[in-house]
Amino acid sequence: MRLGNALFASVLVAGSVAVSAAPAGQLSHEPLHCVPTTGNAKVVATWAGAGQVTMARLYFRSSGAKEESFLELRRTSTPNGYWAVLPVPAPEATAVRYRIVLKDSDGKAASSAPVEVPVSASCPVTLSADELAYAKNLVVGQTGTAQTAVPAGFSCAGVVAFIASNGDLKSLPPCTDALAMNRTTAAAAPAEKPAGRSTTSSSMRLDNPPLVIGGQAPVSGTIPTPAPTQPPISPARPN
Repeated sequence: MRLGNALFASVLVAGSVAVSAAPAGQLSHEPLHCVPTTGNAKVVATWAGAGQVTMARLYFRSSGAKEESFLELRRTSTPNGYWAVLPVPAPEATAVRYRIVLKDSDGKAASSAPVEVPVSASCPVTLSADELAYAKNLVVGQTGTAQTAVPAGFSCAGVVAFIASNGDLKSLPPCTDALAMNRTTAAAAPAEKPAGRSTTSSSMRLDNPPLVIGGQAPVSGTIPTPAPTQPPISPARPN
């Protein structure tokens, strides 16, 4: 089975729960109250189940979109904690709907209740250095074939790639969204271009071997030993 197929085999349709669903109490989440108009909202969840978490995702869509997109959650520094940040909303977005889905090694899944929150210019947001780095390198997953690379109702700011519904991982060109450009601070240093990353859209199969960047070929054969250097001969001294 392709890795892309494995990824999407665990996609759950909004509102449905598998027969082997874990108790809802094993997944706890403090709902957001708002999403900032020019920033990334942070979502945090905690897993209390005994099984090891094998999938942790944040499903989301703007109020005007029909299909969900998703982000893979990252682990927090505390055990069983997970987090992710939503993309920056587009200027026309008025609300964002999201839910969290965790799945354990026994195949049991738990989903938080869908939460819909308004997009507000007065919504506070504070991100750490790691969270800001995550927000600048978002890989968005799609659940439908008709979705755009950047989710409807969101800015391209920070979205560097997307996973199509057929399992293809596709990189995106640099974001030219005016909103993204305005969010760059004067104190920010120029970002270094990551090794091996293309600035044009490309397609990569998830079932291909991973790229190894910075590897070194082994040295083979016998390395010749340099001949010793003789000191210069001084002219003979007269008798």
